Amino acid sequence: MGYINKNGSIVISPQYDETQPFKEDLAGVKVKGLWGSIDKTGRPVIAPQFESVNSFSEGLAAVGSGGRTFYVDRSGAQILSPPFKSLGSFRNGLATFRVNDRVGVFDRTGKVILPADFDLIEVLADGVIFVEDKQKGLGYTDRDGRFVWGPTY
Repeated sequence: MGYINKNGSIVISPQYDETQPFKEDLAGVKVKGLWGSIDKTGRPVIAPQFESVNSFSEGLAAVGSGGRTFYVDRSGAQILSPPFKSLGSFRNGLATFRVNDRVGVFDRTGKVILPADFDLIEVLADGVIFVEDKQKGLGYTDRDGRFVWGPTY
């Protein structure tokens, strides 16, 4: 797989097992079973070394290696290693994590803002967090985890 531009012309020749879309000017590419990142010219930025990789968001990407999941910066350096296996992308300084089938939210320091007590969480604009619990209902919290509209149906 490779990349084409809007006109359909090849800009990065097919050479990858799998590719992801560009986010923050970097794209995940899989080579010989491992993921790394390239820039828009096709230059390797992070050498293929991860078993899984998410797109960059707010300068960080969640990656998996050796049974661990953690965040790396644009150089591939490990920045944050929360004790959760399933990590979401950052938005407004917050990211989701999953424990079993429940979802929570933490900040860029790794501090848990909302524990994994919800079925669904979406970080919205300005740090407002939408939460859903199938038993308790829908609600919204602020970026500190305080309910501004409690879970109700």
